[in-house]
Amino acid sequence: MRGTRRVTILLAATVAVALVLLASTPPARALSLWESRNGVYGKVHDEEGNPVPGIKVWLKPATGTGATLTAKTNRKGIFVFPRVEFFKDGYRVGIDSDTWFIRGFHLRTRRLSHEIWQDDKYDGLLPGQQDRMPVLQYRGGNATIEFTVARIEDYQEKLAQVQRAKEARARAEVAEKRRKKMSPAELGDEAMALGNFKEAAEQYGKALAEHPDDADLLWKRVQALGRAGDTGAALREARKLLQVDPERRGVRLWMARWMQESGQLQFAIPYLEKERELSPEDARVHKLLVEAYRAAGQQDKVKEAVEKWLAAIPDDTEAMLEMAQIKAAEGDAAGAEELFKKVAEKDPENADKLYYNVGATIMNRADLTKADRERAVVAFEKALEINPNYAKAHLQLGYALLGLGRLKEARAHFEKFVELAPDSPEAKDARALANELPK
Repeated sequence: MRGTRRVTILLAATVAVALVLLASTPPARALSLWESRNGVYGKVHDEEGNPVPGIKVWLKPATGTGATLTAKTNRKGIFVFPRVEFFKDGYRVGIDSDTWFIRGFHLRTRRLSHEIWQDDKYDGLLPGQQDRMPVLQYRGGNATIEFTVARIEDYQEKLAQVQRAKEARARAEVAEKRRKKMSPAELGDEAMALGNFKEAAEQYGKALAEHPDDADLLWKRVQALGRAGDTGAALREARKLLQVDPERRGVRLWMARWMQESGQLQFAIPYLEKERELSPEDARVHKLLVEAYRAAGQQDKVKEAVEKWLAAIPDDTEAMLEMAQIKAAEGDAAGAEELFKKVAEKDPENADKLYYNVGATIMNRADLTKADRERAVVAFEKALEINPNYAKAHLQLGYALLGLGRLKEARAHFEKFVELAPDSPEAKDARALANELPK
């Protein structure tokens, strides 16, 4: 009895230990039917997981001269290579299709003992990257292949993007190699051409450190600084340039323009007078000098400047208009009319627009004076003589007259503008102004 009880106790203890071990050990994953058989098995599906039938899959030895094996997917996207010859270097795998390409793959191989010895995954291939798949390391045993495929036409743009990026990288590498061989002056020229004016100014500065009296480099740096918006530095460099090369043309015109932008055009008069000596054929210089005299209140100089302008460029339309307005203001109606007639004869089809543009340019000045408004009135009136239904000329003439206190005349032109352009965005304001002004 005592021996039987001891055996029973030992058996119960053994069972208890076995139960504990079973409870602490996770169950092994059951192998699928494919994974339990020898051979190569696979599936092909699209990016949404739908099977793709009729895809030709191939296996060929990674090295050597063995035959290429092929199989087609069935309606469920499944393919099978039941008898695959042993090759120690494995197989290359892929598909043969003009429509589809491999977007992603999962290659897995097992030994005869079902131990996994290859498990390669990737998702993100493009049509031109099909050779990036690793070798299927099948040496007997079991292998499974899963292909995710996509239509080639859906990825044409992505292919183009990849190609463009590749070409851009190649160009950048070539440009970087070339830049390393370029001098600071050459780098500055390149930056100017690309519109990188701040970088251009920096490169020209480096070049000037070695050649401080190089007038051409100084001029390039002046222009780069000006275009970069650093007008203070540009003016300082321009003054240095004029000390090195006092007769250089164009520098003083740039300086005057920067002074004009900062509301200091009157201080540019000596620069513009010198520039007029150097470049008498440049209408921009004459025009800006006339504006500078007006800004400085030197009305006696304006007529003289316009006369020199006409002497240098007799057929300049703007010079003729300036002189016509001066004559009109002096009461020389016949002289003014003769000049206006010459202007109209030069471009009869656009004469009304020409006069309008002159008036609009005057009205757009920040420091508009009474004399400016009177000149603008003359220009708009000439535009309306040629084209009485020129709506914008009526509107702008109304504003010019309003500024001169000629309220009834202004109202008439605002009303005419509304009549001619009732749907214009400015019509509402013009109507409101007309209603507030006396008849």
